[in-house]
Amino acid sequence: MEALALLAADRINGVFVDVSNSIQAVGKEYQLLAESTQPSLTKSEKEAWVARGMTKGPVTVFRTWAADASTPKFEADFAGLYNLSEQSLSDKRISQLQRFEQLIPVFRTAYESFDFSWVYLTTTDNMLLIYPFMTPKDAANTVPPTEKVFYKCADFKGRKVGWSQPYLDLAGAGMMVTASYPIYSQDKLLGVASRDITLQQLANSVLDHLVRGGVQSAFIISKQGRVIDASDAKLKNEIANVSSGAKNAHLYYRSKKKLPENGINSQYDWVNQLTDEVISRTKLRSASGFDTFKMDERQVLTAEIESTGWFVVLVLPHSR
Repeated sequence: MEALALLAADRINGVFVDVSNSIQAVGKEYQLLAESTQPSLTKSEKEAWVARGMTKGPVTVFRTWAADASTPKFEADFAGLYNLSEQSLSDKRISQLQRFEQLIPVFRTAYESFDFSWVYLTTTDNMLLIYPFMTPKDAANTVPPTEKVFYKCADFKGRKVGWSQPYLDLAGAGMMVTASYPIYSQDKLLGVASRDITLQQLANSVLDHLVRGGVQSAFIISKQGRVIDASDAKLKNEIANVSSGAKNAHLYYRSKKKLPENGINSQYDWVNQLTDEVISRTKLRSASGFDTFKMDERQVLTAEIESTGWFVVLVLPHSR
């Protein structure tokens, strides 16, 4: 069973590592474009970009589709190019849009490698490239993007990929997590490249495999105890109920005294107490991230997901 727990954690970690490498590569492509010498903008180029823009409030979207076609739908197979500030379209911003346009094939390829993952890049002055397409209405919810979690979760100090806490996608895609990479040219911050990963499909495939392997119950939690997914039908229903309730509520498997602000703990006390114990035993883990203990006649096995510090938790039947 130890091997099964470690294999499950390693499978999830492998996806996260691949996503991390992918978004870092996207960021480096933008860095190379930003550092390359660009020809001066012509009058006709400026006029063409102005003509491609459609503005409503702080959001200007630039056409990547035919001029006589309607605006694409949400998640359509187009890139979204945005100016998410009310500043005028300066030469600098037009140059950024030109770089964005050169990156569209890179973004499409990156997306197709993990089609449960959005790919986007935010500059320090609130320009945005995203793939697949996000409607102007949805883009308005990200203003200003440099103040949002997907931008701030980048590891600026280490200049490497940082991870957000898991969160519920407002567009209905379920639990998500964001990997963000800060892009620098020497010591100048250019922006942040990000990927949103939909966790449900990934988690379900891992948890279903564990249950078929003889595990009574299995679930995945963040290192603070926030719930990502669970195999047990009652626990899954609770996740859905909390997710569809209060906007800022998050379900945790924690006792009330350990519960973070805005957190809701499970109605099932056994899973709250069990998770308190999982988190308290961090220093007792083996070098591989594995731990096991017995609680209320339940044998519990846990394996840490290296890239995020999350846990895969397996609960064995009483008879084992």
